[in-house]
Amino acid sequence: MLSRYGCKVVCVGRARLGTEVFVIHPARGKSMRARVVYREVMGTTEFGLALEFIGSENFWQIDFPPPPGAFGPNCASDHTCIVMDM
Repeated sequence: MLSRYGCKVVCVGRARLGTEVFVIHPARGKSMRARVVYREVMGTTEFGLALEFIGSENFWQIDFPPPPGAFGPNCASDHTCIVMDM
């Protein structure tokens, strides 16, 4: 899930609330600092993390809210992000 203020990701690594991470957008060659503001167990090894960007740049370069139907069924592959601990 993407928003102007951050994103939600599913990962196998654990992160505590308040942990600062980098979100990397490989297609754009950009990264941005974010902090973990929510986490949930998704399975035996997967965690859902809600990340809030630190800064006000429109990291995704998307108008929010996006127009209906702006993203097709492959939305996840269009906005791949990699989360790395700082």
